[in-house]
Amino acid sequence: MKDVLILNRQCQPINAVSQKRALKMLCKSFYYDDYKLEIMASYDKKVRLFDADMNLPAVIMVKHDQKIGKSRKLIKPFNKKEIWYRDSGECQYCGKKVTLNEMHWDHVHPSSKGGKTNWTNIVCCCLDCNKKKGNKSLQEFGVPLRNKPQVVYSSSTVSQAIVDRLKHRINKIPHESWKMFIYWEIEN
Repeated sequence: MKDVLILNRQCQPINAVSQKRALKMLCKSFYYDDYKLEIMASYDKKVRLFDADMNLPAVIMVKHDQKIGKSRKLIKPFNKKEIWYRDSGECQYCGKKVTLNEMHWDHVHPSSKGGKTNWTNIVCCCLDCNKKKGNKSLQEFGVPLRNKPQVVYSSSTVSQAIVDRLKHRINKIPHESWKMFIYWEIEN
């Protein structure tokens, strides 16, 4: 049975529960006015609940007040725009300013040689430098990086204990919709 991701009102992950537990939570929300949930995404599998067929939930948002423990910064979603912002719209090899539309991203350690596509291996790059570097390593290319690529953190926070619990429980993302809410790396 696949897990269901539970989010707080700020769309931050706070738990992952079994589908059976998630259905119990949904039933409870029908009976209590101060316990509200919203289904954000569903699996394709159908289930009968209260004489109606519905898809099993994949992501549920808790809309009532939830207490969050000690806070920890979360990693921002990894995408081209965030890389461009992090690198101030400058090619990290030659320093040329590039617009978001002109930007190419480059694997510092080439993907053809095992480099990963993540915060610490991708930099903003102009087309000329990207073509010149190709699949060369930094040493082979001979041009140093202007700034070491680093992870960018969000101003949103969530409990370290919650993140640790979720990392321990979730080793694979069971539904595509989870990717927009899980900010740390999970091997697939």
